[in-house]
Amino acid sequence: MENGRAPFCIDKNDKITILQWFQDLKFPDAYAANIRRGVNLVQKRILGLKSHDFHIFVERLLPVAFRGFLSEDVWHCLAELSFFYRQLCAKELSKDIVHSLEENVPVLLCKLEKISPPGFFNPMQHLIIHLPYEARLGGPVQARWMYPYETSSRLSNFGVIEDIIKIVWEGSMPLELVLFYCRWFDPTPNGLRRTKNLGLVEIKHTSRLSNFDPFVMAAQVSQVYYLPYPCKNREDLMDWSVVYKVAPHGHIPPINSNADSSLGEGPTQDVEFFQEDGLDGTFVIDLGAALDSITSLVSDEITDPKDLEELEKNLAEIEEEHEAIDEEIESTDEENEDSDEAYD
Repeated sequence: MENGRAPFCIDKNDKITILQWFQDLKFPDAYAANIRRGVNLVQKRILGLKSHDFHIFVERLLPVAFRGFLSEDVWHCLAELSFFYRQLCAKELSKDIVHSLEENVPVLLCKLEKISPPGFFNPMQHLIIHLPYEARLGGPVQARWMYPYETSSRLSNFGVIEDIIKIVWEGSMPLELVLFYCRWFDPTPNGLRRTKNLGLVEIKHTSRLSNFDPFVMAAQVSQVYYLPYPCKNREDLMDWSVVYKVAPHGHIPPINSNADSSLGEGPTQDVEFFQEDGLDGTFVIDLGAALDSITSLVSDEITDPKDLEELEKNLAEIEEEHEAIDEEIESTDEENEDSDEAYD
């Protein structure tokens, strides 16, 4: 920690960089609100976010926005929090996933307590412990929280559409075929990174597929969008973007049965629990031993002279009020004693 700054604090210049990144963000149509309209560079805040915007922020933007500006240990904890909500709010849930969430979320909260001061934690932060249990009883959250569907298709290659070609065959039965001309990224580890315990898929947008195979039918692809890192100081992040899958505007993907999510015997055998297809990885929390070194660096201790002066002033006023109340009580007791003696 430098200059007495807590490990979760971000430099002022870095805050401006992150906010400018938010101003340049673009999402697929109808996927999220126009967050950049709420960016205020003067106050260094984002205003006007609604409930779904916060979900997009926590589930999609959180692990991308702050990487490179915080220590890797602190960022890793935030990425785990993001992955927790991605799995919890997925369209499909399985018993194994819910069990893993219930087992690991207490560890996640303990890691957050090592980073943030005690004053940060209130019942809202504690609430996330109970969310997996609610999901186990009530099923996927979109039936209870009413949030949009997520896509459910798997992708092996990632790319960008550069042209759309429509082929028409004339005859007694007209036939049409739509082809996408795509620029594919390198699917090898040189151009694709997967962090399964965080649910992150990253592509290097400067990489290219080695062989020439640009054409694909429209029915063979699914929509994704690429979220670049705002941090430009780290070489391992500069040319990389995080991949997120989305459903096209106005299209609700079908829910396919999942053989791995059978509940077994019991009265709930006919109830289907789902986990989002294509969300690789299992929610297993790293114990975060490296965070132990910063535990003593963060506290609620007041050290600012102005704050201490104000606190002493408030304490003095409280003591004066207590003394006045004590004197009033003593005076009342003496009057009662005098009244009792007069009756005697």
